[in-house]
Amino acid sequence: MPSFEKALTPRTPRPALLVSVRNEQEARAAERGGADIIDVKNPSRGSLGAADAVVIAGVRRAVAAERPVTAAAGELAAAGLLHFDDFAGCDLVKLGVAGLADVPDWRASAERLALGPLTNRIVLVAYADWQAARAPEPERVLEAARQIGCRWGMVDTFDKSAGSSAETLGWTRLERLAVFCRLNRLQLALAGRLGLAEIGHAIDFGADVIAVRGAACGGDRLAEVSEDAVRRLVIRVHGKNALPVSSAASR
Repeated sequence: MPSFEKALTPRTPRPALLVSVRNEQEARAAERGGADIIDVKNPSRGSLGAADAVVIAGVRRAVAAERPVTAAAGELAAAGLLHFDDFAGCDLVKLGVAGLADVPDWRASAERLALGPLTNRIVLVAYADWQAARAPEPERVLEAARQIGCRWGMVDTFDKSAGSSAETLGWTRLERLAVFCRLNRLQLALAGRLGLAEIGHAIDFGADVIAVRGAACGGDRLAEVSEDAVRRLVIRVHGKNALPVSSAASR
């Protein structure tokens, strides 16, 4: 499996675009549209709803070998129920921290995964609406990611019926989180109902990855991923001089 960082070598100084898909058909549409990273999830199961193992394996086979594939794995609180072999073909695995605000040893649980079955692949996801998720504050989550040796952290929203991560947490606080990540060599992915305007602001403050689902589905995260919508997002993220989709992605 290729190095995730090597596969993410930027085509421009701008961030990478991650598109979440729920099956092979959507994965091919996202790839043809030019998404840099294909992420597998089941949006009907929540913000970080894990897809079935057969779906994850099918998506990995459906896209080019050099295209990074990540996956949502649900919440850290339920990690004991996961079969980690299901994520064998994934470059990174995302785990949320919902329900852990009052759990004193939640960092230790994350560290066991980071040093064990998910070595070098765990992404701790902080929730912008952390109160609604009953999660630790985002600053604590990203600090924990740094302490346990994660290479990536993420900010997302738990309640997809509420506002975006920017509306919920505010741009000033998001920018502070981005500065923290840069100072600590932690790559930052930003998600949470991002539209074209939010993507522009996220680019300005230096997010390393822009992660979307709804924006790639015409605004409805439970609808189908659209190749045309992904292509428009690629142009927004990479600029008007974005490279055409590779032949591998166009097969």
